[in-house]
Amino acid sequence: MDADSKNMLAIHRVSEDERELVRLFLQELANHQRKVSDAYAARYTEHTVDDWTEACCDELASGHRWAAVAELDDRPVGFIKLGLDDGIGSIDDLVVLPEARGRGIGSQLMDWARREFSQRNIREIELTVSEGNDMALAFYERHGFRTATRTMRSSISPGT
Repeated sequence: MDADSKNMLAIHRVSEDERELVRLFLQELANHQRKVSDAYAARYTEHTVDDWTEACCDELASGHRWAAVAELDDRPVGFIKLGLDDGIGSIDDLVVLPEARGRGIGSQLMDWARREFSQRNIREIELTVSEGNDMALAFYERHGFRTATRTMRSSISPGT
């Protein structure tokens, strides 16, 4: 467990058995995506958050992904989920609850992720930021990330 006395912040690994904790953060991420990204607003519903939680916990159980939660004064305030894909580290999710933003929690989770990847001799990290999520984009750029590719989507109507 990492602790920072300035913020009384502790970061610890999350297990697949902590479904409600995982769901708390995935629900917040879905709520945030609905607000900032027209492209994702229609995709995040209560049903998909349940599916997403189940899939996330399955990944944690399989060992293909791992996650941590940040607690401020014993309250969960941040979450990060990591993975390895073809020798490249991935940050699948990084969420800080709205009431805890602006306190460096996201940066401390990012530092934790970098240590995790470094211990595995991973030298490159990638992630995806939704179009319209300008706060996240600025955060990641402050942490040294640069746009490498751009993914585009198009809907297909039935019968076309």
